[in-house]
Formats: sequence, C-alpha cells, structure tokens
Amino acid sequence: MTERKSIFVIRTLALLLSLLMACPALGDEKISEEDALKSRESATNVVTILGRNYLYYAQNSPEWKNLVIDSDPESKHIFGDSACMIAALANCVANSINVWDMDRILYKTRYPVRIDTHSAVNGRGVGAALKFEITEISDVLRYFPLVIGNYIGGGNNRTGERNRKSSAFYRNVLDMFQLDWEKNGDITDAMHALDAGKMVIACSGGVRSVIAEGGHYFVLVGRKDGYVYVMDSYLRDSFPMDGGHLIEMLEPGVWRFHEVDIYRIPILVRYIVTPNADRTIYTKAFLDDYLSRSNAHK
Repeated sequence: MTERKSIFVIRTLALLLSLLMACPALGDEKISEEDALKSRESATNVVTILGRNYLYYAQNSPEWKNLVIDSDPESKHIFGDSACMIAALANCVANSINVWDMDRILYKTRYPVRIDTHSAVNGRGVGAALKFEITEISDVLRYFPLVIGNYIGGGNNRTGERNRKSSAFYRNVLDMFQLDWEKNGDITDAMHALDAGKMVIACSGGVRSVIAEGGHYFVLVGRKDGYVYVMDSYLRDSFPMDGGHLIEMLEPGVWRFHEVDIYRIPILVRYIVTPNADRTIYTKAFLDDYLSRSNAHK
C-alpha cells in the first residue's frame, strides 16, 4: 500500500470513528418493549349499560391480541383467540372492586409479572431482561387481563395451579380480590342476581350456539324490560352465526337479548359475583387519567 493510500485509509477510519462517537448508541435508539407495547392502539374503554359505567376490556384489543398466552413453548394460542375466560373474569373483577385493590394480584405471585410485545406469560417472548415489569397501579389497570393471564397461564402464582382452559381458577382470583361469589348454573337465580346488582359470568358454545361453537365467555350485567344486557369479552359488531337475529348489538362489545331466547342462544350461567360496596365507578376522564399516569412513568 502506498503512503498516500495509507493516509487516506487512516483519515477515513478516523472520520467513521468520529461519526460513531457523535451518534447515539444503537441500543439507545431501539424502542423498549414497554414503549412498544404502550404505543399500540387500545380497545380498553368505558361503556354505559343501563345508566351505569363499566370499564371494558377486550381479549382482541390490538395491543395484546397477538400475545402468546401459554408458557408451553409448543403452544400456538394467542390472547385474541383464546382468552375469553380471562377477559370475562377481568371485566367482572375490575367492575366489582376498588381500583386501589387491583394490585392485590401482584402480591400473590412468586416473582414479578413481566410481559412484552410477544407474550403475556413470564416464560415466553423476548429475554427476561427486556420484558416489561408491571409494578404501578396504573399499569395494573391498563393491562389487567394480561396480569390475570400471567397469573393463570404463567405458572407463577403461589397456589401452583396453572390451567387457563378450566374455569376452576376463577375461585382463586375471586377470593384473592375478596369478592363474594357462588358457582351457580341456575338461570332463574342468575336473573334475580342481576336485579340485585350482581354480575354473572356466563358462556355459550356447542353446535346450537349462535355465538361460538367452540365456546365463549362473557359477563351479564343487568336486565330491564325483558332484555338481558351483556358485556362481551370479544370486541365485535355482529354475530354471523345468529341467523335468527336473537342478539341485538348496542355498540361493539355490548349487546342484549330477550330473556325468552336465553335457551335458544343458548346462555349457560357459571358464576354469580357480588360487587364490593366501594367499587370504583369509572368515567372516561378517570380512565384517561390512569392511562396518562401509565405513560408518564415509562
């Protein structure tokens, strides 16, 4: 190599080195898992049913619908397709307790609740060091279905139980939040419970179902003038299987049906839950405030 070429190479390397030193590190430019998750569109909202406001979560909310739900590496289940039992439970519990009690679940885990843009359970997704750890009450509210899903599907709860496919885990979560409940499949009892201000976790499935042949969970929240009102855990605006028009959509995620059609849909009652007296009544301003708090401490 000639002396002139050597000088040129040295100067070029020096210029490249100075440019690299002037620019931020590549790692600093990469968006964190927490920032990426919080930047996603959300379907979490406040809905009004029979004059009362409810905090509403959808299993297929864009921010988490594609998150893996099981710790089993072979699992292909994602939140948007397979988490109706979890989302229904989250909707019931969130509207039955005070918001300040939401973080009770954080003290029932063996290690912190960690999620990322790929997985709702501790054992999947990106490396543990990059996962987003939920500690603030505003984040618990924001990701409540994921927190419950992490507890159930991640195997990190202190009970040792791990089975999102069975509603048996309901009793542990309902007890954790100190809610009065009963496992009751009687339709008449459920209707009386709605009249008393209670919430009813129900489901529908099978070849006769106009909702989902494979089974789907949701929450009955009230009844009036012969109608039963439902907060669905799946955000939708129609029911393609409902050829008889038994379901009336009120808004995406909220619908009603005539009591006389309860066996035609059919609706199966699972749990009757009594909300606590000091439960939080949500407003859009309240929700927006908590989401702002969640964004502020990133």
